[in-house]
Amino acid sequence: MAGKKALVPVGICSKPHGIRGCILFKPFNKTTEMISRGKRLFTGEGNALSISAAKRTAEGTFIIGFEGIEDRGAAEKLRNITFYCRRDDLAEPENGEYYCCDLIGLDVRGNDGRLIGKVKDVIRTNVDILQVVDGKAEYLVPMIEGAVLEISEEGIVIDPDRAVSG
Repeated sequence: MAGKKALVPVGICSKPHGIRGCILFKPFNKTTEMISRGKRLFTGEGNALSISAAKRTAEGTFIIGFEGIEDRGAAEKLRNITFYCRRDDLAEPENGEYYCCDLIGLDVRGNDGRLIGKVKDVIRTNVDILQVVDGKAEYLVPMIEGAVLEISEEGIVIDPDRAVSG
């Protein structure tokens, strides 16, 4: 899709775990397969960390160890850090599926063909919300049936009556 980025956010370190440098990691996608031994995650500054150990918890979080992070003090420095993976490392989505990061930058049109704006962000809540801007106004569009009518590489078609002006 047009909005593809080089790095995609995959989760955040909530806190250190134990005394040997592990962290408690909250993935943005609970079904992610990006968290396993040997995979590399990146900080916002682009620093790469290789996963040396990963265990999924019953709550859907992970306990992760990184190569070179050997104690709680070093793990503490990762608290509240968002981690990213390379977009190219993600599996291609199935037909009719997409990654939220791929929607950013796409044109949004009403079902009458009128250009409404571009996707600025996808707000992750119980129901994901498209944040659409046109330079003057901002619209919030819930990603539910009837509000979002079509998603393709060419853009997104919505029912403008279901958008909320921000």
